Amino acid sequence: MRVLDEGMYDDLRVIMQTGCDASAAVRKALTVLANVYYEAWDRGHCPTGVAPVITSANIEPYRPVRQVDQAV
Repeated sequence: MRVLDEGMYDDLRVIMQTGCDASAAVRKALTVLANVYYEAWDRGHCPTGVAPVITSANIEPYRPVRQVDQAV
């Protein structure tokens, strides 16, 4: 994969902090953005083919998985 500029490298590095490689990071980013576009078009927020203006994101709170051996 070719990284085009320092900003793209920095963005890629942020996603890769989750433990994935560069290809998986790009796939994930594309999937998330494509889903946002699809939903915006499908719900009629903007015409198909027009990039929606994304102003916020809903993020689930982190809930660690409880292990069986945890005495909590």
